[in-house]
Amino acid sequence: MTEDTSKLKSTAITFVGVRTDKYAEMKEFVEGALGYAKKSEEDGFTAYQSPQSQRVEIFDVTYPGKEYFITGPVPGFEVVDFDGAVDWLRRNSYEVLGEIVTSSSGTRWAHFRGPDGNVYEFVYHPELH
Repeated sequence: MTEDTSKLKSTAITFVGVRTDKYAEMKEFVEGALGYAKKSEEDGFTAYQSPQSQRVEIFDVTYPGKEYFITGPVPGFEVVDFDGAVDWLRRNSYEVLGEIVTSSSGTRWAHFRGPDGNVYEFVYHPELH
């Protein structure tokens, strides 16, 4: 990689997503063993926040839209220049999976397949920058 990668400098891992056929057991682990605060829940999906404000999301295998979460937990790398990071992925032939999402709070994320075949995420939380 001789191309400038300054747009890819990650400041933290702020997200971990897990798609599992042991949804109830994972919820019990995250709530009971880890003690993370439940932030939201719907059928087949629960979001938690760690004491340091990282987000952990548990998806049941039947939950729609996360079918490509098949390689294990998906870490989300916080980036300062989200558009630049996604552009870099595309210019360097990385597979961007699904749609780029922007939440009502302005948080943006994009999933992609890394060089090892696993799924990763670039994420940008405006409140962190």
